Amino acid sequence: MPRDKASIATDLFAAITLKFESRQIAAYLKEALIVSRRLCERVADYQVFLEQPNRVVIKAKCPGRPIFGITVANNGFLSVYGGDGMLASFSVTDGPVVTLQSEEVVVAEYQTDQPREAEKEPQAVPMPARPPISPWIIASLAINIFVIGALLIGVFFIWKWIGTKQEKPVKAPRNSRFSSSDKDDLLTESKEILPDIFQHPDGVFIVRGRHGKRRIFPIIITAILYRDYGVKLFEVR
Repeated sequence: MPRDKASIATDLFAAITLKFESRQIAAYLKEALIVSRRLCERVADYQVFLEQPNRVVIKAKCPGRPIFGITVANNGFLSVYGGDGMLASFSVTDGPVVTLQSEEVVVAEYQTDQPREAEKEPQAVPMPARPPISPWIIASLAINIFVIGALLIGVFFIWKWIGTKQEKPVKAPRNSRFSSSDKDDLLTESKEILPDIFQHPDGVFIVRGRHGKRRIFPIIITAILYRDYGVKLFEVR
């Protein structure tokens, strides 16, 4: 009659902690797998992955099956998982790997991360890796930042250059602001070069905005920004 999980767990825990003979440990491992409804003809390899005062974690391998994980505790707790290819292969960096071959017991002294030809297993992939950011996206972002920065710098220097090169600067009225009649006078002296954008002989641009308001700008770029978006950049008042 098959034994219950608690009895198998306490026997397996004692066998590991008291260093029982390897074949006895393998027999307990097989019992733990079978009572947990896992198919296993025999345990061919095992490794004590973690050993603590009240808990032990073991990796076990049955021929033709992926690796199982078995956790037992001194209070009769038993948990079996894996067997679906999600657990990584044995590695001697995690502890000695015991291999049972016919009547011999072999403690592996080599790295076994690569499965044997007849029993290849996929490596564990706990979480899918994030797709890398395309270099084209990074390059495009850098170019956009560079172009915007260059445009702003260019607007600033053009504005400064026009301010120093104007031979006949537009004189502001005595109250330091252009009145509606002042703008009418400037508009009659100007020539329309783009829809709603007029250029005065002195080089400034008078713009008729979306609501009919007229404003004065020193360069064509800022005039277009006001006409299309209402942005008042470097407005001459």
